[in-house]
Amino acid sequence: QRRVHLAGVVANGGGNPRARAQLALTILDAVGEHDVPVGVGSDGIERTAEPHECKIDGYAAMGDLPFQSGAELIDGVLRASPRRGLIVLLISSLRDFSDAVTRDIALVRSRVQFVSIMGGLEAHSE
Repeated sequence: QRRVHLAGVVANGGGNPRARAQLALTILDAVGEHDVPVGVGSDGIERTAEPHECKIDGYAAMGDLPFQSGAELIDGVLRASPRRGLIVLLISSLRDFSDAVTRDIALVRSRVQFVSIMGGLEAHSE
C-alpha cells in the first residue's frame, strides 16, 4: 500500500497566519503526525476568525511556539526532496509557492513532479 509522506505545511491567510499555523500543528498532533514541520506563510487578506475555527482540544496549550517562515520551510523541503519526487498541493493562497518559484525556478522544476491547485471560491450575487 502506497502512502503519502507529508513533508510540510505552510499556513497562510486571514491576516493571522501564525494562528493558522498553530491550528495546523494542533490538528497534526491530534492525528499523531508529530514530525510534520509547520511554517508561517503570507498574511493574506485580513478577516475576523469565526469562533469555531480554533476550538479544538490542545490549541490553547500550544502556547507561543516558534515557527519557521513559510519560505524557509518550502525552500528546505525542495532542497531535501529527490529529483522530481515532490507533489505540491496548494489549497489556499498561491502566494508562498509563487514566491518560491520566483526565488529559484530551477530548483522547483528539478524537484517538483506535480502541482495540484484548488483555488478559493467567492459567492456572486447573480
